[in-house]
Amino acid sequence: PRSAIDATVDLLQGDTTRQAAGELVVGMLRREDLPPILAAAIEQRGLQADHARSLLRDVRSGGGNPVLEAAIRKAGKLDDAAWKLTPEFSARVLSLASRDGSPSRGEYVYRRAGLQCINCHAIGTAGGLVGPNLISVGGSSQPDYILESLIDPSAKLKEGYTTVTILTIDSEVINGIVIGKTDDTIRLRLADGKEQEIAIEDIELQKPGRSLMPAGALDELTERELVDLVAFLSALGRSPEFTVSTEPLVRSFQTLNYTDEANRRLNRTSIDTAASEDPAMTWRDITARVDGTLPVEPLDRFQQHRETPPTSFAKFTIALPRPGVAGIELPSEGIEAWVDGKPMPARSLKSAPLSKGLHHI
Repeated sequence: PRSAIDATVDLLQGDTTRQAAGELVVGMLRREDLPPILAAAIEQRGLQADHARSLLRDVRSGGGNPVLEAAIRKAGKLDDAAWKLTPEFSARVLSLASRDGSPSRGEYVYRRAGLQCINCHAIGTAGGLVGPNLISVGGSSQPDYILESLIDPSAKLKEGYTTVTILTIDSEVINGIVIGKTDDTIRLRLADGKEQEIAIEDIELQKPGRSLMPAGALDELTERELVDLVAFLSALGRSPEFTVSTEPLVRSFQTLNYTDEANRRLNRTSIDTAASEDPAMTWRDITARVDGTLPVEPLDRFQQHRETPPTSFAKFTIALPRPGVAGIELPSEGIEAWVDGKPMPARSLKSAPLSKGLHHI
């Protein structure tokens, strides 16, 4: 591996070889002695900014290494490579987005966990409430406005999403969107989606704030990824294939997090444990794509035994206003289902009678 470092750095310079080189770098993270040597080689040779962004993302997703990450940022001059909204930059990105931008690839960028887009912005009924709903942003906004909102989020804040910055008498600084106010309190929605109530008498200073989307949030994207993201947002509500349908589809799910403890519990018991209230089972939110399908790629995988195929878990809830048949349709092949913790054949969900109230599938 030490002998491969120079060749790996060579591959990192090429447009067609940098992805494979990134995989080699991630493999080297497992060796304690290699990252410092690799960091020195990368820093000496330098990297194009786009190549450095891509490699930095690979390293972070592979577990991270502070020394190597610092070297990549320095080699790519990423601290000086923030996207700047110049007329030339805007014209180039918008031209590329309209000519050969890929909304499909852009949706993948939008859903990337590190960007937090879906956690703040809903598309229809799925997603966060911190920022405006983007269900029809492509039909109501021009591409240049979309690009400006991505690069300079505070330039034009949408009505109802203007923020305030509050300094309390305890010297705590709180930024958020006002969602309620009385004579005695003010309620804010914070950047993480949580709500906080502040007593008026505890406020030392209050002034208009900036967007809760931080400036530079997209600096880690390559230009191609930014182009595709603009293409995706421009297609939302404008192109039929990127318009949220009115079909009654489940769009908000949770998926089971892979942890050593969860994996041990599933191996020692059965996969039924995933549908129980076992504290070892922890879940994270995930949403369906615009077309209503649940992406498999972001789901963590469990494998009970060497000969069994990997298994992923997702769950959702439905509320019945009265007893009856919910009519839940799932593909039956390769899928096992549980209703309120009890196993049920997936094909039976369409006709199974359920009681009034909330049910966990």
